[in-house]
Amino acid sequence: MSEANDAAKVAGASGSGHPLRLRALSHTYRTERGATHAVGPIDLEVAPGEFLSLLGPSGCGKTTLLQILAGFVHPSDGSVLLGDQPVTAPAADRGVVFQQSSALLPWRSVRQNVELGLQLAGANKAARRTRADAELDRVGLTDFADRPVYELSGGMQQRVQIARVLANDPELLLMDEPFGALDAMTREHLQGELRHLWRTTGRTMVLITHSVEEAVALGSRVLVMSPRPGRIVFDEPSPFANSDRPLSVMLDDPDFHEECRRVRAAIEH
Repeated sequence: MSEANDAAKVAGASGSGHPLRLRALSHTYRTERGATHAVGPIDLEVAPGEFLSLLGPSGCGKTTLLQILAGFVHPSDGSVLLGDQPVTAPAADRGVVFQQSSALLPWRSVRQNVELGLQLAGANKAARRTRADAELDRVGLTDFADRPVYELSGGMQQRVQIARVLANDPELLLMDEPFGALDAMTREHLQGELRHLWRTTGRTMVLITHSVEEAVALGSRVLVMSPRPGRIVFDEPSPFANSDRPLSVMLDDPDFHEECRRVRAAIEH
């Protein structure tokens, strides 16, 4: 592979993207103890560039749904399409950020972790470094590129995860409670960074969270799932993702609190 082709491969032009479609999607886990209907049926269409915040009571199937979108789990019934392509397995057009940073490789440096997907894809060293450094700059970790990841704080490790996913230029970014294990101040800071990232990249994002405030503040669209089997029982746009106000200011907005109350009521009922 030539260096020019490598550079094109990792150039990072997401474009307008494709719609995400779920059609009659259901999933049932089958074990020796019997069958558990975990999710569905769900019919859903997500426009390119939307930021979906997904909430629901514990055990409602949020993580199962995200695993299906990622291609880690094949649904029992129905289908998932990204554009015209069925989602049947993990692929480079979908990136996943997990709650724990255990997905990072502790024996590699920050830059080497970000380069991992590009390395597996066959990009050469120069192209990998250029792309990794661009994403580290995006998440504010340029000065830590050569440090081992175990020396970084939890919040910084989550930024490494995000940079590694973005380096592969996914069309769809899937996040499972990415800030759940962080302290309040770090979480608020990264929430602001994630909102900025969505607004500047135009990527389609799906965020699973247990925090109503986080969901309403970040999502351009908020979805609530019912208790198992998880179905969509609340689906409304939220105006706050496009606000220029800092999150700390928005938290004092009466309209924001009213929207949070409505979402919380949907979860409770």
